[in-house]
Amino acid sequence: MNPNKVIVIDDVKRDLHSVNFETRPLPAIPNVSRDLNEKDLIIRGLIELKTDILEVKDLIRNKYSAITDEMDNNGFYINKNEIELMNGEDIERELIKYLLKLHNWDVNKVSDNLSQSKRNIYRKINKYNINRYGND
Repeated sequence: MNPNKVIVIDDVKRDLHSVNFETRPLPAIPNVSRDLNEKDLIIRGLIELKTDILEVKDLIRNKYSAITDEMDNNGFYINKNEIELMNGEDIERELIKYLLKLHNWDVNKVSDNLSQSKRNIYRKINKYNINRYGND
């Protein structure tokens, strides 16, 4: 490599390799019908799509597990010993208190969450004497 040397076409031709396309490894198999090559490429594409889908599923699973871990730490939880001593109304009361607190006392969201009418949620708030400031 001489910095002052001028490159001519003969130097380039001498240094280039001649490529034999018959022996060169191509992404497709040589000497096979075009249909078979297309099928091979389609299968390779499907395999790549499958790996991409699996990666996305792993990302979603990791994100979901992080959310559920956060819910376990901050969410609705009744101790096993406590729940054995509670009846259905006590559990319902605790659930409604939790959902009201979670949704910042938005009764519409609580009623949607429990698939009950707003009127029924208000009736249960009065029945269980639940108030916003925790003096229940």
